[in-house]
Parts: sequence; C-alpha cells; structure tokens
Amino acid sequence: QSILLHGQQAIWHLSNFIDKHVKVKYNPSGDFKSMHRHISKGSWTFSDQDHGWPASDCTAEALKCCLLFSMMPVEIVGEKTEPTRLYDAVDVLLSLQSKNGGLAAWEPQDPLNGWRYLP
Repeated sequence: QSILLHGQQAIWHLSNFIDKHVKVKYNPSGDFKSMHRHISKGSWTFSDQDHGWPASDCTAEALKCCLLFSMMPVEIVGEKTEPTRLYDAVDVLLSLQSKNGGLAAWEPQDPLNGWRYLP
C-alpha cells in the first residue's frame, strides 16, 4: 500500500509541475511578431515558463499528459488543467504546422524567398 501511496504522490507532483511550472501562460510582451517571435501562450518549453520559447514536441507530450491526467481522479492528480489552457496548447501546435502537414520544432517554417533553393 505504501508503494501505491508513493505512486499517487509522484503523479500529483508531476501533474502540478507540468501544469503550473512549465506551461507558458502568456505570449511575449510587446510587439513580439516584429521581434520575430511566435505565439507561446499555451505551449511548453524545454525548461521552465520563464524560458518562453515554445517547443512543439514538448507541447505535444505535455498535452498528452494533461489529457491523461484529466481522466484520473482528482484525489490522485489534484486540480485538473482548465480546458481553455488545453485549447491554447492545440492552437500553438496548429500554428506550427507546415504546409506539408509536419510540425516545426519551435517556430513556423517560412523560409525567405530564395533561401529554400540554396544547397
């Protein structure tokens, strides 16, 4: 029974860490598009939310975890992620999708005219 209790505590801490400490809650301040930044609200980064640069693979994996946690009892995972925050993550992933259906790692692929033809 103590192994089960430790497992539940680990899941609770993981859920709390993923949702509260790593997820980016805001887009960069100011006119971030003129600074060649992409939206980041709703994404997850390689490190913490202060880092602020979204990573598509981190966002996708964390979104899967949050969806899994949403099916578990509150006693095990604690407070669940609000649906609007999950929608923000989906928005980030869709915004990173390339024309061919793939996902860019951290910003949309939009090569300057001519650059894509260089070897």
